[in-house]
Amino acid sequence: GALVASSANLQSGGITNTGALSGATTISMGGGLSGVTTLAMSDALTGVTTGAFSTSATTPLVIGGTGTTSTLALRSTSGIGTTGADIIFQVGNNGATEAMRILNNGNVGIGTTSPGTRLSLGSAIANTKLAVYDDGSSYYGFGVQEGQFRFHIYSAANRFSFMDAPAGKEIVTIKGSVNVG
Repeated sequence: GALVASSANLQSGGITNTGALSGATTISMGGGLSGVTTLAMSDALTGVTTGAFSTSATTPLVIGGTGTTSTLALRSTSGIGTTGADIIFQVGNNGATEAMRILNNGNVGIGTTSPGTRLSLGSAIANTKLAVYDDGSSYYGFGVQEGQFRFHIYSAANRFSFMDAPAGKEIVTIKGSVNVG
């Protein structure tokens, strides 16, 4: 059966339940938890086969530890499996756009739902596929066009330099004006 609690509002103070709730097949709470600053559930979902948590928070939801060295572990499943169970990051209207996916084998895809390498930026053609410098108007990086892999600089006034390490001395320079020196 279902557990039905009072429909009255609970104000000030709090509720603490240190025992177990068993025998209920459905627990439902409608409305909200307005003003609640801490919601703790320890070992609360043992044996649950379905569940959904949703929020209509208008401020950023922050998930993490309480200290500066706290670790956040994100896992797609607590079960055992070899396929599926990807971690998907969705953005846009109600999460309608997939921004990034991490497959269960560790491959990461941005712009693709099936990355075949450790980091895949998808198959879209772009002059700037990966920017290693980006200040909002100047881009330095890599691009892809049909049959062409591109290294690019922001303008003809800039240059490509091959350096030795660790001294940082220029060995070969290709200037944006196409002069090689």
